[in-house]
Amino acid sequence: MKLFRNYLSLALLFTACSVGDSLKQEKVPFKILGEIPAPLVSSDSLLVFEDLLILKNSPAPLLSLNKLIENEIGIFVLDKVSSRLSLFDKNGKYIRYFGQTGSGPGEYGVINDFFIVGELVYLFSPSDLSLYSYEINTGKFISKNPLKAFAQKIVPISDGEILVYVSNNPTDFNFNVYRFDLEGNLLAKYFPFDPKRSNSIVSYTGFLASDEGSYYCEPFGDRVYTFNSTTKDFDPIFELDFVSQDIRSDRENFEKYTGSYSLDPQNRVRFPGSTFLINDNWLVMDMTFDAKVQFILMSLKDPSNLFTLSRRVDNEFFRFVRNPLSLNSNDELIFPIDPESFQNYDGEKASTIMSDIFEQSGKISLDDDYYLVRVRLKR
Repeated sequence: MKLFRNYLSLALLFTACSVGDSLKQEKVPFKILGEIPAPLVSSDSLLVFEDLLILKNSPAPLLSLNKLIENEIGIFVLDKVSSRLSLFDKNGKYIRYFGQTGSGPGEYGVINDFFIVGELVYLFSPSDLSLYSYEINTGKFISKNPLKAFAQKIVPISDGEILVYVSNNPTDFNFNVYRFDLEGNLLAKYFPFDPKRSNSIVSYTGFLASDEGSYYCEPFGDRVYTFNSTTKDFDPIFELDFVSQDIRSDRENFEKYTGSYSLDPQNRVRFPGSTFLINDNWLVMDMTFDAKVQFILMSLKDPSNLFTLSRRVDNEFFRFVRNPLSLNSNDELIFPIDPESFQNYDGEKASTIMSDIFEQSGKISLDDDYYLVRVRLKR
């Protein structure tokens, strides 16, 4: 397939309905081709400030914020640095945590990921390759089951089954994705890899994501797949035509693409990142494009409505926040901000969105745990 310089192409399999509904219809290829715009200097044309949520009153400070799930119960946040999963209410007030580090019942070594099924929350610990489950309403420890895969990401696909992404970690099977039940029984394997060539965990490319469906992309891959619950297999849904031709022809050459070759802009290396958020209206994902990390924000209703954000340009909002963690059905993105960055910020606040955020600064205090900025994508 011809690679167009300075162009992004996504081949989307869909009908005129939503992305989620399209998989239930006859798949009709639709080619989206548009010139990649320069990264926005101001976010005001794309984002509207909605709310600043202050996470507070937890018994121990949050040292990082790596994953977030928001539902009718509240906001679940994973802090990988301190290996703690905490629950906050809708106003940011701390409710409880689930388990803790240690060696007693319901205690674990470290946490890589978590997910929710029904009234239980599940934590995965790579220390002993186990799933720990707890009651959401009480925090009570329920069970511990072995999960014989070094999971980087876990996505529930039904009340009793999960998909596990291992990111090219060599095992006895050497597949990227596995399907297990919640007792840890292996049900299926997907996407084999050559352990002699793709034998390292790469955190900045490839993903398994869950946003109104389950989506997967191999490290340095040029396609995004979605899990089909009827066939119990993966269907291609996006083709990432921006991926470099040399990567397309030799994707498993990790020794080359994880080294200095990808860091040289003159090599024009382009591949998908590890963030993928999607709803019926928008797709948000990151990519490495000529040695620069950029975020793509594309309207699924009007693919010509395409934007990029980069910390390499003087976009004060995007340089202020961390990477987005969630995109909901109301087209709202949530960006985390660590307390030190917020409390010590001395920029101009020239954009409307930054001015709106700092109008809330009277609410902050030195005891705050973390900040979440909720913004809405303009249609």
